Amino acid sequence: MVLVVVAVVVVVVVIVVVVIVIEVVVVVVVVVVVVVAVVVVVVVVVVAVVLVVFFSNEVVVVVVVVVVVVVVAVVVVVVVVRVEVIVVVVVGGGGGGGGVAVVVGSSCCCISSSRSSSTCRSSRSSGGSSSSSSSSSSCSSCSKSSKCGCCCSSDFRGGGSIGGVYGV
Repeated sequence: MVLVVVAVVVVVVVIVVVVIVIEVVVVVVVVVVVVVAVVVVVVVVVVAVVLVVFFSNEVVVVVVVVVVVVVVAVVVVVVVVRVEVIVVVVVGGGGGGGGVAVVVGSSCCCISSSRSSSTCRSSRSSGGSSSSSSSSSSCSSCSKSSKCGCCCSSDFRGGGSIGGVYGV
């Protein structure tokens, strides 16, 4: 039983840390991290209790619990990333000011940037005016690319210089 408890705690801690790292990299809202952590903990506890009741071999219980928790965590994280309702604080780079971009689905517009030469209004950007300093053509899939410089949400992943997109 002690082995089961230790395994559960270790797995939960590792998954929560991974989700927090993803939150920093992908900039997922902190609430999502809390929800994922709670879901994982609940699933782990339920599975552990059920398996301890039905199995006497703790090694089997530990293996099954770890597998179940990992699968649940992966599914939840994939769903979170796919939803992509993310508020991103863009750090300015290249001598220019950054802005705040609201990512919904697969597109975003810079709401507050160092330039206002081109603007676009969109309910997908919280209903307000948004301006962008980006002239990048790397986001042709953005529905507002003809009105203002946009970038795809994938540009926020991979550790590139976001400021280079919005702060030029």
